[in-house]
Amino acid sequence: MSLPFWLAMAIDLIPPLPLVELLSQVLQYGFLLRVPLSAAVLMMVLPFLSTFVAPAMLRNLFVLRQRWELALITGTAIFTGMGITTVLNILLGSIPDRFQLVRLFELPQVWQYGIALGLGLGMAIPAAKLSHKENVIRKPVSGLLVGVLAAVALLMLGDRISDTIAASGVLKQWMATLMQSMPEDLRKGYSAAENHLVAIGFLILVLIVYFSIYFYGWRVYQPNQSLQNQITIDQHAYEIPALFYLLVILLLLVLLFSGVTFLLDYFRVPLLAFLLLVSIANYAIFRVQHFYQLLPKATFPNTTFQEVLNTRLSYQDRVTDSGEKLDKNRSLVVVCAAGGGIQAAGWTARVLTGLHEELGPSFTQAIGLISSVSGGSVGTMYYLDALAEDAIGFEKANPLVMQQIFDRATQEGLDAVGWGLAYPDLWRIIGLPFLAPLLGAKRIDRGTAIETEWKVALSNPSASLASWSKKIKAGKLPIPVFNATVVENGSRLLISPLSFKESPANENLPTESVSSWRSSPYTDTRFRDFRQDYQDFDLNVATAARLSATFPYVSPVCRNHPDVPATNYHVADGGYFDNNGIFTAVEWLDNCVLPHAKEVGIQRVFFLEILPFPKAEPATSIVASPGWLMTTLGPLLAAFKVRNYTVTARNTVDVGDLKKFWEMKLNAQANSSQDSNYSFELEHFILQFPIDFKASPKHHSSRFPYRINDAFLNNRGDYTPPLSWKLTDVEKANILRAWKWVVANDQEMKKLKRAWLSRLNA
Repeated sequence: MSLPFWLAMAIDLIPPLPLVELLSQVLQYGFLLRVPLSAAVLMMVLPFLSTFVAPAMLRNLFVLRQRWELALITGTAIFTGMGITTVLNILLGSIPDRFQLVRLFELPQVWQYGIALGLGLGMAIPAAKLSHKENVIRKPVSGLLVGVLAAVALLMLGDRISDTIAASGVLKQWMATLMQSMPEDLRKGYSAAENHLVAIGFLILVLIVYFSIYFYGWRVYQPNQSLQNQITIDQHAYEIPALFYLLVILLLLVLLFSGVTFLLDYFRVPLLAFLLLVSIANYAIFRVQHFYQLLPKATFPNTTFQEVLNTRLSYQDRVTDSGEKLDKNRSLVVVCAAGGGIQAAGWTARVLTGLHEELGPSFTQAIGLISSVSGGSVGTMYYLDALAEDAIGFEKANPLVMQQIFDRATQEGLDAVGWGLAYPDLWRIIGLPFLAPLLGAKRIDRGTAIETEWKVALSNPSASLASWSKKIKAGKLPIPVFNATVVENGSRLLISPLSFKESPANENLPTESVSSWRSSPYTDTRFRDFRQDYQDFDLNVATAARLSATFPYVSPVCRNHPDVPATNYHVADGGYFDNNGIFTAVEWLDNCVLPHAKEVGIQRVFFLEILPFPKAEPATSIVASPGWLMTTLGPLLAAFKVRNYTVTARNTVDVGDLKKFWEMKLNAQANSSQDSNYSFELEHFILQFPIDFKASPKHHSSRFPYRINDAFLNNRGDYTPPLSWKLTDVEKANILRAWKWVVANDQEMKKLKRAWLSRLNA
């Protein structure tokens, strides 16, 4: 929106012809009105961007659950549009006096209503169409109509309030006195008291509406109160949709920024510089921080990886009545669950439960480690939660339990993020962080909001690393590693019930471990170990998953509370280092397990990757993007794309090197000792969301009786899953159908089945 300013400067160099002068004035108005105009443009283009440009990240923002949500969004969108037009009209009337420009025009009230209605319906109608297309809202017209009528009623109330205020002689006199007390340069443009009384009237209405719904959202559906209120997944239908929070924030920012620019533009002070100054002062004066909560220390049993694996794999030593060993050798399964938002959470949960169904409980019991990242950590958490609570065992797979794990992993988190943005985080953004403690939100933000949503859905919401460590020692759970990243130095942070490092907890920089388990030339010591850094504390497993999935700006970078000296670093998403979790798994095998494989009796390792998105297209088929796109978004696109293409190729090489090194070493040792009963093999499998999977528009199921839409089909007609923290029922059905396709058609799955069955005959 700064383009009109530069065009106006260029026009000033042209001789002052009447038409040129008028164009110059218009362009200057465009610059001075940039805040409401930008907001109006955003309201117009956001549905288009969400549907056609970036559907993977934004489309589900417009998919609502019920008609009352559609009515709420319709009314709020019209109300936001009216706020924009009101601000626009006030500025049109005040700019000439403040900036010595020709008075162009003012918007008649009927035009203000028309523009507001157009902007509001421009947001509401796409939401209605998408929600109807997903068969979530069967009759959206009634929701639209209720929303329009409610908005009109509120706007009429706003007019009545504004007229009452404008007719008040006392208020006019008070406003005039206030203006006269201001310096002459400062009060230019503020002399028309009626305009600003109208603004006050609209602001009062905004505050009435906002705080009414604010109180509703805060006290009734406050995520950090979910445990006390026992809000379950089914009750998410009564939460306020994230799109509402977006519209409310947009309206408040328009009101705030328009006032700031009107004041500062006269003194040539850029809005961005002012906002940066306020933000820096806000964080410095009030010491604004984002935190995660450490728990008081609990008892962690003393154990080693060797003891854990011996216990975990001991069931493979079972013998028949005739004394024959059921399994011919011990097999270890190592799982890596990649990140990728709620799609990764759902795919990870479905693959792990599906393998239990397809390969039997023996496969589940053979899993020794799960190295997860971001969304994969969320899916892993719910899968392990079921294991910890004995919902999955050696009995036949219970379809209800398996479906419950999937439902929990794919529960919506977008509304919780919107709640955090609209409540505690908004106060921090606008420079009022001291209000958050008054509202009981001192350490609450959008990160803790989504974390609490995840925690409530656990079978045991109080589960922690310490409680899981006891189950790991007993052989009931594999070792989970929630991978995160330390912001201050970029090192990995391994969050696990077991310690992966024996260096002192108060070190300033990571140093080489002194563990006797580490003898491999591949040893990497540049990582932090949560158990070592916070020896006096415990951590809720939902917090561990949240730290692994701390991807800005959905969830903020955060640090520990209470403050622990020397380890008060900030934590970010584990995908910054390795989005697949491969590096941690390779190191654990390389340094902690395979040097002792013969002692533990491990003869086969099944190294399994779970990837939630289809393979990247071959490099030869890539079409060059426009130069402007590459200039503006190229660095960001490269950071995302390299994870799916280059990093996956690198991980394959790393696992291949691990396989060659240890197969050669362990088999050579067996030959030299003439131990013919021992041999070692490592096999690598990748279970990836299928690129050949087609989302058939004719598909129906008893659980998801909806038409599969084509919103996520690429130019070749292949399904490309969404990347956000919200899945529609249709997209959940796509995950379930994609797994069925993998079981029936995927060559990697068939190879894994053959390999797993072959161990009985080895």
